This record gives sequence, C-alpha cells and structure tokens, in this order.
Amino acid sequence: MARDDDRTKGRPLTEEQLRMASDLAAAPSNAEESKIETFRRLRGRERWAFFREHFLGWSLLAVGIVALIVAIVVHMLILRRRCALRSW
Repeated sequence: MARDDDRTKGRPLTEEQLRMASDLAAAPSNAEESKIETFRRLRGRERWAFFREHFLGWSLLAVGIVALIVAIVVHMLILRRRCALRSW
C-alpha cells in the first residue's frame, strides 16, 4: 500500500484540499478566551465534556487534599481529647 505522500507526489493540491488545510491551520475561535469563559459559553453535553477534560482532575485533586487535611485535623483533635482524658 502506498503512503499518502507517494500518491500525491508531484501533483498540486486541489482547491478543496487547500481550503481544508487552511481551516485546520487557522487559530480556534476561542483562542483568546479563558477556560472559564469558554466553559460558561457552552451548553449541555459540550459543557460536561469540556469540564471533564479541563477541570475534573484538578477538582478531584482539590477535594482529596481538603479531605486529607480535615482527616488529619480530626485525628489530632481526637488524640488530644484522649490524652486529656487519661490525665484525669
């Protein structure tokens, strides 16, 4: 099977191919927007897919860190209370 560059070697690109290549090379319409602005502009399934791709991992990490800090603080308070009860 011939590679793509072997099949088109020596032949110029068609108008449609040039247009498609130009469309692919153009900057996206939301290139200057922040992720939050883009997220607010989207609706429905697009919004959920964008959230999953750009925010879900960081959100889960933040929730995990907060849960760990709360667990450590609660553990320290329980240990302090137990030590105070033993000294009575």
